[in-house]
Amino acid sequence: MDSKIVALVTESLVDIMSGDWHMTEEIINQEKDENIRNVLDGLLYVYQDLEFQKAKHKQITDELQNSLVKLKRSNITLEYAEERINDSLNVLSSIASLNFSIKARVTDDGDNFDALALAANMLGEELESSIVEKSVLEKNQALLDIQNKKLNITQFSVDSAAVEIFWINPAGQIIYANDFFCHSLGYTKKEILLKTILDINPRVTVDEWADHWQEISTVKTLNVETVHKKNNGETYPVDVSLSYHKIGETEYVNVVGNNTVERKKQEATILAQNKFLKVSEEKLLQSNRTLEVSNKKLSDLNDSLDSFVYRVSHDLKSPVVNQLSMIKMLKSHSNTKDEFTQKIIDNLEKSCYKFESTIQDFLQLAKIEKEIEHTYERIDITNLIDEILKSLDSIINSSKANISVDCSKCNFVTYPRTNFNSILLNLITNSIKYSHPDRDSIIEITTDYIDNQFILEIKDNGIGIDLKKDKDKLFEMFIRLSYQAEGTGVGLYVIKKLLEQSGDSIEVESEIGKGSTFKVYINEKKHEKIK
Repeated sequence: MDSKIVALVTESLVDIMSGDWHMTEEIINQEKDENIRNVLDGLLYVYQDLEFQKAKHKQITDELQNSLVKLKRSNITLEYAEERINDSLNVLSSIASLNFSIKARVTDDGDNFDALALAANMLGEELESSIVEKSVLEKNQALLDIQNKKLNITQFSVDSAAVEIFWINPAGQIIYANDFFCHSLGYTKKEILLKTILDINPRVTVDEWADHWQEISTVKTLNVETVHKKNNGETYPVDVSLSYHKIGETEYVNVVGNNTVERKKQEATILAQNKFLKVSEEKLLQSNRTLEVSNKKLSDLNDSLDSFVYRVSHDLKSPVVNQLSMIKMLKSHSNTKDEFTQKIIDNLEKSCYKFESTIQDFLQLAKIEKEIEHTYERIDITNLIDEILKSLDSIINSSKANISVDCSKCNFVTYPRTNFNSILLNLITNSIKYSHPDRDSIIEITTDYIDNQFILEIKDNGIGIDLKKDKDKLFEMFIRLSYQAEGTGVGLYVIKKLLEQSGDSIEVESEIGKGSTFKVYINEKKHEKIK
């Protein structure tokens, strides 16, 4: 029994596993043994249930796979939808910031997302167009405002212009007039607009006006001299400029008029003045010619006089020198003890020396007036002063003058050497000659350089000068303010003359009984350029 069951079960399992489970059903139907039938039936039930579960599992697996595919497709669709929606949102965001350069992507599918993209793009285009139109309108409005302002300014300028301005049409009717024109004719604006060209210009007739209009419309601009008639019937001359204009089918002439009454008066005045000026100019030219002749004669006379003075002084110098030599010889060889005779010889010698000094001054003056040296050079001041002091050694010793020199601040100057020598010599000599009789003479010579100017200062403790009384004539020729010492009064004149001709100057500070200080100012920078 057991082996039979095992054999049947094994056979049934083979059939079932091979898929031929119907054989097992036939065995079950044919088996009489209930236990075997129950075993086989149970085995068949287990197999059928297993097949059912397997089919169900497959169905579930397929459904899961289908669901997974759908889910994947849904995810792709959502990502696509999100991408397309974000694309349109970016466009809308750009539109909000007035950036119209971004456009949403449109496909060929024609789905809802394409509709959304098209709508966003259309909205951007419409807004951009609106903004452009608004900007154009605003610009046009701004330009219109500017034009209106210009028009208002122009209108104000025309209305308030100080010339006559009015417009007329082909019929001669006045269609505009500025304030000045109305005032000139004595009409109000309302009254003037009822007038024609015939009312204000008595020289124009009805027949002539048509010809005038034709001429103006042909040549476009015209300038004429005519007259205007006032409200009271008076007329006055005017210069008018007419210009033709046409806007569309409308023609008009712009007229600008100037009242020439005052101008003609001014022209007459100017003409008379010009005649007077011409006569005056001719007289002035004649006077200039006469003056030139006189100046030439005077210049020739001065040259002749300078030459004469120089020649006479030079010619007189030799006889005076000879006389001095003879007087010295006479004194050295004379044995006379007669005091009177000796006194005459001494006085004669003094007179000759004085005469020689005067001749020497005249020669110096003539030389300065005739030719002043203009050769500028770099001068060593200390060396030059030493040379001058050596030449004055005898009078320095006799006067017991104490002279100090300090050129430490500036020892060089650019100037004509001969002229600078004359300046130094005359100033030093004057300080020695006009020393105070009651005290030893002290003379201080210093130099400095300030603001491109060389400064020479010569200070003494001599008798001094009354500047309140004598300042104006101090530097005049042949002026002597003191007779304490011999002289001709040309020394200071020579100094001032030399300095003036080089563009330089001299100043003096002085007090009676205390002494004098002379300061010479030389423009070093200017003379450096000349050099």
